[in-house]
Amino acid sequence: MEENQDLNPAPTSVRIAIIAAIGKNHELGRNNELLWHLNEDMQFFKETTVDHYVIMGRKSFESIPKKFRPLPNRVNVIISRNPDFMYEECYTCGSLEEAIELAGVNEEPLAFIIGGGEIYRQAIEKNSWMKCFSPWSMRLFMMLILGSQNSITSNGTKN
Repeated sequence: MEENQDLNPAPTSVRIAIIAAIGKNHELGRNNELLWHLNEDMQFFKETTVDHYVIMGRKSFESIPKKFRPLPNRVNVIISRNPDFMYEECYTCGSLEEAIELAGVNEEPLAFIIGGGEIYRQAIEKNSWMKCFSPWSMRLFMMLILGSQNSITSNGTKN
């Protein structure tokens, strides 16, 4: 009996990048919305992620204004625990690991993790997925906002 290649995917060389704007107190967002709407930050995000995979949680995807969904000129990958969640012109995956595997299988050289807080946490703290992909590298693109806002911080506590 032949071994099913799909069950043991070949390692991929996809590079992973985390991109985020954070406040001086590590705040990321509030009520599934960005805390800041800075043209310079939005332009940097667009120019940096265009023509790449963008991986995000369902709530982050739904927080994008409808006229910008899916994010244009990018492959949108949504992570959802709901296996029935689907959105036209997007991929849906059940886990961060699955989303990264999808990018690798499709030979994407650089995939961006764009939020939200739970997906960032998984990417930073749960490094089990990193062992599946070799060689890999992680890059961080952070816009540090010198102000602060009442928010939920990257570690889940309220400011």
